[in-house]
Amino acid sequence: MLGETDSKTLESANDIAYCYKVLKQYEEAQEWFRMTVKGRRETLGEKHEDTLWSISGYGDVLFNMQRYEEALELYREAYEGRREVLGEMDSKTLVNANDIAFCCKALGRKEETEQYFRIAAEGLCQVMGEKDPVVLRVVHNWANALNALKRYEEAMPLYRKAYEGRLEVLGEQSVDTAASVNSLAYCCKALGRKEETERYFRQTAKLFRALYGEKNPSALWAVSDWADALYALERYEEALPLYHEVYEGRREVLGEKDRKTLITANDLAFTYKVMRRYEESLPWFVIAVDGRREVLGEKDPATLWSVKAYGDAMYNLRRYEQAQSLYREAFEGRLERYGWDASQTIGAATNLAVTLKKQERYEEAVPLYRDLWEACCRFYGENHDRTALMLDDLAFALAKVGQRDEALERYQRLAEIYGENPDNCEQQLQAMQNVAIVLWNLGRKEEAREKCRGLLEGYTALYGADHAETADVAALLQRMGG
Repeated sequence: MLGETDSKTLESANDIAYCYKVLKQYEEAQEWFRMTVKGRRETLGEKHEDTLWSISGYGDVLFNMQRYEEALELYREAYEGRREVLGEMDSKTLVNANDIAFCCKALGRKEETEQYFRIAAEGLCQVMGEKDPVVLRVVHNWANALNALKRYEEAMPLYRKAYEGRLEVLGEQSVDTAASVNSLAYCCKALGRKEETERYFRQTAKLFRALYGEKNPSALWAVSDWADALYALERYEEALPLYHEVYEGRREVLGEKDRKTLITANDLAFTYKVMRRYEESLPWFVIAVDGRREVLGEKDPATLWSVKAYGDAMYNLRRYEQAQSLYREAFEGRLERYGWDASQTIGAATNLAVTLKKQERYEEAVPLYRDLWEACCRFYGENHDRTALMLDDLAFALAKVGQRDEALERYQRLAEIYGENPDNCEQQLQAMQNVAIVLWNLGRKEEAREKCRGLLEGYTALYGADHAETADVAALLQRMGG
């Protein structure tokens, strides 16, 4: 009998461990690796290559069991041991650096991920050659790590290097080559290079169609990305048939209520809307909104986004009652989710308020405009352009419902805000004109005439005596008996 710690016994235990690993029977594999590692550490020493080989394999098993912290500890031990014994540039050392990178990636440690992919990529380029497919995969992963850190300018040349190497070695019709093109497209998109983005997504879509088939989910995703790139370039006529292709493919393969299918229905609705083909957008909004309400829930941000856009289409078709109902749903949903002090809530509330104003439903509009103005003061600041617009609309609605004293106060404050910025001279004069009109309606006629005289001087100085705006103020003053 040789005994448990005999080198041949441990070699057999290691073989069994690797067999279980290959069979993906990881619970059994880890037991054999634990036995092998313990025995080899005791008999061969911690830095012996056989020991390090078992430690590395043990790390692989724990990684596949998603026990990343434990795996990382073993990978580091194997890496440090091999770096000391075999040297930094040995292929086994560099493979362990690559293992550490993957483990750090799984743990969300982005800086360390980039560090170890860089070590692995630079070393393997020297040891195995820059055009080796394994090396090109590591270079691609290094680029992905930089991309995750938003270091897009550094990632771009690495993506290009991986793409060009794969194109030369593997050919254009390779899955890896196609993946490199796709990554180039996303990197260009992150850098705002719209023309390049479209070109690479177009290439990706064609490759994925050829490699996977036109109805494959990955191919449909690539076509969708291509359509998005065309949309970003305002080439809507070209984007539209691609979105239709994606929708029909996803509906057939994934089903009508799949989230990706609903995303594409929403894309179609938005594309028709931006092309001002509002009637054609409506059935797509119905599909997107009804589907998202059912699948995601009525208060989900994506659902509310579709509801709000559906309201936009109705508003542009002058179907204000339907628009108002949709805007109210979007506003109430966002208010519940985000509270008042959020741009999403303010935007939806503005849509609703403007629609109520369009419908001359000023009694309902006044409290909404009041809340909107206060929210804008908190969120943007009192002197922000958007806040000033809300104050203007609030004053207008107050005047319409006969709350003229408060309307006067609001218009006077608006004139003061615009007066603080010389670039807003025109807006200040308009606010002052509204002050004069409210004063007149309050029966304070001499104050109104005096305000109008000052206005006439302001418009004359700004536009000249013969300008239409100046003439309008002169006519207003004349009607006031001035």
